[in-house]
Order: sequence, then C-alpha cells, then structure tokens
Amino acid sequence: MISQNFLHAVRDYQYLVDQGYLPRNILDLVGNRHELKAVERSMLYRGIFSEISCQKRSGKMVKSNELSKNDNLIVDGLNVIITIASYLQGLPVFIATDGLVRDASNVRAKIQTLNKLTEATRLLKKYLPVLNIQNIEIYLDSQVESSMEISIILKEIDFTEGANVFIKLQKDVDRSLIESSNGIVCTSDTGIIDKTDNRIFDLASAIIYHYYNPQILDLGQLG
Repeated sequence: MISQNFLHAVRDYQYLVDQGYLPRNILDLVGNRHELKAVERSMLYRGIFSEISCQKRSGKMVKSNELSKNDNLIVDGLNVIITIASYLQGLPVFIATDGLVRDASNVRAKIQTLNKLTEATRLLKKYLPVLNIQNIEIYLDSQVESSMEISIILKEIDFTEGANVFIKLQKDVDRSLIESSNGIVCTSDTGIIDKTDNRIFDLASAIIYHYYNPQILDLGQLG
C-alpha cells in the first residue's frame, strides 16, 4: 500500500531532479519533509530520475525479442541475481521512471541477508538458454563471498552446442562492463548504463516476468 506521504514525495522529488538538483542533495530534504521510511527513500533515490536521463537510457534499451543469436550478452551477475532474489524474497521491487526494474531492499552491502540467492541464480541459469544467444559473458565480483557459489551453479548451464559462455570473477566488474565493446550489457546499475556506449537489456525484469505474473509498482505512474 502506497502512502499519501510517499505519493507527495515522488512528485516533489521528480520536480526537483527535473530542475537539475542532485539526488544526494535533495533526498533527505524530501524524505524528512514527508517523513519517509528508509525503504521509501531508497525507492526515490534508485527509482526517480530526470526526464533527460530517462530519455538517454531509453535510447539504449532493447527488448528480448530484439536480441539475435549472434549478439554478445554481457551480464552484471550480482546486479541481476540480487534483483531477482529480492523479488523472490518478497522485498520491495519496482519499475523505475527509466523503465528498469530495481530493488529497494538495501541489502547490496550485506548480500548474506538474502536467502533466495541460490534460487535466483538457478532461474538465471534456466532462462539464459531460452534467449538462444551464442556468446554470453557473466561477470561476478570476486570480493563477494557468494560469487564462488554462484559461479559453480552457472557453470552447469545447459546451452546448445556451440555456445560460448564465460564466467568471470573480477574485482572491478563495473569497469569491465563499461569498457566492454560490441555487446549488450545486462544491468540496472545507472553508473554503468550512463557510461557505457553499449545497448542495455533488463535481464532481471525479463526473468521475473517470464516465470511469474508480478504486480510490480511502476513509479512512473505515480507522478
């Protein structure tokens, strides 16, 4: 249930970011004024963006039916898996104003609190062959303890013969994704999306909608 306070906060926050105010400078101002909870503040920060930013990101987005067999899919592994796990665990997940599905669970710094990581990883493993793409690179943060377990599960993916699948554990995943060339990046991380020249595919959203019938809050409809 969305509170009236949150609805008013969405409108105020949207107005201010469209005026060019930096999100970090207005989050507490809006949050305190409307007495928002921590999760509601997270939804504002991770879900409400300026119209200009949304238009730029929209121009990069591709849908699943626009993918081709010869595409190179570059997956931000933990980003995708955490979003799916948050949904499976019943934590807040929403459609941001830029059209991407994100979580507001505030668990990215404490990933061990998610008890659906393995299930989410298996969903990713199950879905990737559905796309019928021959070249897939999955990047995982080597500094996160769960990455090793996730990589073991993903190595069991049953792809069609001839598929090239690489699972890469690295310290600086963001940089690798930003600097990758000739591929489609799967992430909802705005820092990556705004800096890469590649197209973007919301893989987490595709998986959630493929296997479930989710009723996900669309922040773009609240303003």
